[in-house]
Amino acid sequence: MKQISVIISDENQHAIADSQISAWYQGVLVQRERTVFVSNNLQLTELRAGIVLKELAPFNVDFHGNILTCCEKGALSDYPQGFFDQQATPIRVLMTGCSRSDAKQHQADLLERARLRRQAKDHP
Repeated sequence: MKQISVIISDENQHAIADSQISAWYQGVLVQRERTVFVSNNLQLTELRAGIVLKELAPFNVDFHGNILTCCEKGALSDYPQGFFDQQATPIRVLMTGCSRSDAKQHQADLLERARLRRQAKDHP
């Protein structure tokens, strides 16, 4: 099981086309370098699947000062606003016909409700 250090990157040089994700992931497994730059959701999803398949060890990732943990089941400890949620707005518009601003507000409301549920669970 390979240990990696995951860094979220906004740099285009770290973006991988969807059609190249499998090859990118195979490269992560065989390369000696342990630092992995991730700039899109599909890259992160491949790494999470690698944990479930026991190819990768669970890891932490820093997102704007929030340390997120990806556990042995591939689940993330949190989904802060802006963390690979860019598809949520256009998908909501497609599904409901609402405006972009309403879709963004809906996403913000969902995140806030999830935060409150976690808080209640952590502090009963």
